[in-house]
Amino acid sequence: MDQVSVDYPSRPGIIRNVSLHLPAGSFCFVTGPSGAGKTTLLKLMFLGLRPTAGTLQVFGRDVASLSRDQRAYVRSRLGVVFQDFRLIEHMSIYDNVALPLRLAGKDSQGDRDYVRELLDWVGLGDHAQAKPEELSGGQKQRAAIARAVINRPAVLLADEPTGNVDDGIGLKLLRLFEELNKLGTTVVVATHSESLLQRFEYPTLRLKQGQLVDRAPAAGAVAEQERGAL
Repeated sequence: MDQVSVDYPSRPGIIRNVSLHLPAGSFCFVTGPSGAGKTTLLKLMFLGLRPTAGTLQVFGRDVASLSRDQRAYVRSRLGVVFQDFRLIEHMSIYDNVALPLRLAGKDSQGDRDYVRELLDWVGLGDHAQAKPEELSGGQKQRAAIARAVINRPAVLLADEPTGNVDDGIGLKLLRLFEELNKLGTTVVVATHSESLLQRFEYPTLRLKQGQLVDRAPAAGAVAEQERGAL
C-alpha cells in the first residue's frame, strides 16, 4: 500500500494515508480500538474494497489495472476469515470446508481425507454433516477458519478469528496459522486482544482513527517511513 485512503459516504477517512509492505511469508497482527479501520484494511487486502486514493498492489500487481478474471484469480489465492463467518446455510459443514478444494477441481480421496483431518483438528469431526444453523458461534468460527485454510492459500487474512472461541481453542487456531506460515503462507490477523498479542512475537501494526500510529519492531511486516508515513 502506498498512501492508501478509503472514504465511506457516511464516514470519510476510515483509512488515511496508509503505506505498508507485507513481504511474502510474513506473519503480522493488526490491532487498534473498535472503529480504528482494521476490518477495512483487510477488505482492501482481499479486494473487497478499492482505495479512494493511493496505490494498492497484491502479488506485485496494481489492483486498479486488474480485469475481472484477474481479480478472481488473485482472490483464489487468498484465504479469508470473516467476522460474520459467511458459511453457506444449506450446505453441511463438511461441504462448506471442502468448497475451496472443489472449486479448484480437487476432489480425490486424499483431498476428502484432508477435509476430515482438518475438521477433527478444529474439533468439528463429529459435526461434519451438521448445517451451520445447528452450530454455536464458536463452532461456526472454527468451520470458517477450516474453510479459509483448506486450500493452503498464499495469503491468509483473519478478522478477529478468536473472537467467538475460548482461550484454549483460540491459541490452538493461532498455532494452525503458524504452521501454515511455516509452509509459506503470508498471515495477517486483525485482533483487539492484547493478551493474544503478548503470546506471540510477531510484528504488530496498530491503527488509530484510520492511521498507522505504531509498529512493534520485528522482521515481518514493514510499515514504510517514506513520504511521512509510519
